[in-house]
Amino acid sequence: MKSLYYITKDDLNLPEEYAIPLKLLEIREILDCDIALKVNESEYIIFTSKTAIRIFDNMCFNWHCKKILCIGNGCKRELNKLGIAPFYVSQSPYGNDFANEILRLNCNNALFVRAKEVASNLSEILSTNGVKLLESIIYEIAILKNNHYKLSQDSIIFFAAPSHIRAFLANYDWNDNYVALCIGKSTYSFLREKIKNCNALISPKVGIVESIRYAKEHLC
Repeated sequence: MKSLYYITKDDLNLPEEYAIPLKLLEIREILDCDIALKVNESEYIIFTSKTAIRIFDNMCFNWHCKKILCIGNGCKRELNKLGIAPFYVSQSPYGNDFANEILRLNCNNALFVRAKEVASNLSEILSTNGVKLLESIIYEIAILKNNHYKLSQDSIIFFAAPSHIRAFLANYDWNDNYVALCIGKSTYSFLREKIKNCNALISPKVGIVESIRYAKEHLC
C-alpha cells in the first residue's frame, strides 16, 4: 500500500496509518492597527478561511453585528461556534466564484479579512466591479524546515493550497513516482507551474479530510 502524506499547520488527528502529517507550516499573526476603524466603515465582512475568523475574533470585538459573507461550510461552522449566523454562505468552494456571487448580492461596502497571500482573485474581482472594498491582512502562513520524514518513492502527496506546495518543495525534492492530489484548480495550476510533468489530479472532494479519505480509498 502506498504512503499518503498531507502538508499541515494543524494536525488533523488522523491516525498515521491513514495519512501522515508533514508539519511544514505555521500561522503567524499580523497586527492591523486600523482593524476597528475598517470594521466600523464596512457593512459586510468577508471570510474565506476558518483561521481568519479565529484570529479576527481575538483581535476585534465589534464585528458580530455585521453581515457576514463566508465561503463553505467550514467557515459557517466556525462562525456558528461564535454564535453568529452568516448572512450568506457561498454556493461554490472557490474564491473567484464566491466573488461573483457577492457581486450578485450587491454588497457594495465590504471588509475582506484575509491572509497575506490568498490563492484567488477575489479582491481584484470585487474592486474592479465597483465594490468599495477594504482589506485586513491579519496572518501569514510561514514555511518550516522539518524534513525528517524519509518519503517512500511511490507516495501520494496531498496539497490543499499553493502554500502547501511551496512548503513541500522547500523541504523535499519531487520524485517522478509521486502522485499529487490537489484541492481546487488554483492549487492544481500552481503545482503544474512548479513541476511541469508531475503526475497530478484534482480531488473530486473539496474538504481536506474528505479528500484525504478519497486518496486513501482510491489512490493508495
